[in-house]
Amino acid sequence: STLMAPNIIVVDNSNGKEAAHSKELRSLINSVVKTPRMLNFPELHNFMADLAVTRKLEFYFWAHADNYVLPLTEGRDLGVDVLECMQKQISRAPNWGMLLFAYDHLAAFRTQTMVQVPWDPLVFQYGSECDVYGRIRDAGYDAKACKVHLSYDMKQVSLVLGDRGCVWTDPRWPVYQTTRETRGGGDTT
Repeated sequence: STLMAPNIIVVDNSNGKEAAHSKELRSLINSVVKTPRMLNFPELHNFMADLAVTRKLEFYFWAHADNYVLPLTEGRDLGVDVLECMQKQISRAPNWGMLLFAYDHLAAFRTQTMVQVPWDPLVFQYGSECDVYGRIRDAGYDAKACKVHLSYDMKQVSLVLGDRGCVWTDPRWPVYQTTRETRGGGDTT
């Protein structure tokens, strides 16, 4: 996205800090921030929330690194679509805590929510998502969903071509292409 790329901050949690050493990546995005050590999944989320507080961000995005996303409509700017959907959902639910895109392949977290409801570093990776998402709702924050893109499991992507095209190992494999994104059946428009 031409809108999002200049604002992207990559948090490099790799052992060798590969992203921090990539001149090509750094030329495409805002910045790369290195973690002080290898963090587990919930620690990484708390690190991102702390970074958002330090930089005075109202919200921040997190995306699964093992997915490839495309706009629903060819030629659309995914960043514009994401922000438009966010504006709609926030107007409907001003007490939002998180917005989920393709379940949580891409998620927007409200910084103040994550300060009040941090990730529990003692809950392991996949359980930590269920834990914090439930606690966000229990704390009285709304969780909404947006459907603005197609999300593909990277294990199924065999080759990426050009601006949009992909050759798939199985062209029927796009994941989370439903109109009902959340398990609770939230509003997805």
